[in-house]
Order: sequence, then structure tokens, then C-alpha cells
Amino acid sequence: MKILVGYSQLRPEVRAALDRHADGCDVIYHDCSASNEAYHEFLDEHWQIGLDLVVIEHDIVIDERVIPEFQACPKPWCGFGYEVGVGYGVYLGCTRFRRQLLDAVPDAFDLVQQERQSGVPPKAWYRLDVRLDAVLREHDFEPHLHMPPVRHLNDVSKLADPIPVYAAGKDV
Repeated sequence: MKILVGYSQLRPEVRAALDRHADGCDVIYHDCSASNEAYHEFLDEHWQIGLDLVVIEHDIVIDERVIPEFQACPKPWCGFGYEVGVGYGVYLGCTRFRRQLLDAVPDAFDLVQQERQSGVPPKAWYRLDVRLDAVLREHDFEPHLHMPPVRHLNDVSKLADPIPVYAAGKDV
């Protein structure tokens, strides 16, 4: 399994968790701090190869459940939830895309650039998750959410008053 880790500031906890729980996987670290477009280009390059891929962002700490569940899940698009200001959901932080989805939407990253949001450059890393979500949903794909959530190290993005939205230990 190929795991893509695009980062601007790779957290040591993230690397340690990948070292511990992604044994046997092809983990590719890529410094995306050079531009706001580097993350888009990094993911697009690997999307074009057309093989199953996993995205783990630089502030997401995986645990022992993630890789086995990604390998076993038959859904074309799935991910582990993590806490962000709007709740829990499948974002790019801890996501797996199967080859069938990549084959069905090979131009996803070209289409992402056409998603218009006022003032946001077409390849901006900070809206890539929302834009990719919209493109994939337009092609009739829905994300499959695995829970409980993985750990998110970005305190700024956390909920002010977290509400449990899952049944502990259950895949929803």
C-alpha cells in the first residue's frame, strides 16, 4: 500500500506512528512547503499512476487500526474521521482511495481547479479537501467513514465543545 505524506511541518508524532503502524507500506514523504500548490501537484502526480493510495497529513497520528481497516475496506473512498472545527468527517488527513475510483475520475485534480471559491487560488492546499470532495461526489462517489477518530494534532482546528458522533469501536 502506498502512503503519501505531504507536509510543510512534519510532526514527529506522525512519523513515529507511521514507523510503528505502516510496516511493509511504501511511505512517501514530500516537503510541500515551497508553494501553496505543491500539495495539489504531489497528490495529482500519484493519482495519475492509478494505484490504490492513502493520504496521511502531517498533523494526523494513525494507530494500529488504520492500515488493516484500509486494506480490508471494499469501498472505493474511505477515511478515518478526526476532529476539526465543523465536526468529524472524511477529509484528506487520513484517507484511502482505491484504484477503481482513480480510474473512474482520472482528471480529478484538473476538475478540482475548476471548483470556484472566491479568493482561493485553483490549486491551493487549504481548500483541496473540500474541492476534491465536491468533484468525487459529482461523480457519484460517497466517502465511507471509519470511527472512532484518529488523533489530530492541530489544536486550532478542534471543536470548542466536542460532541461524540459515533459509537465507540464501531465502523459507521
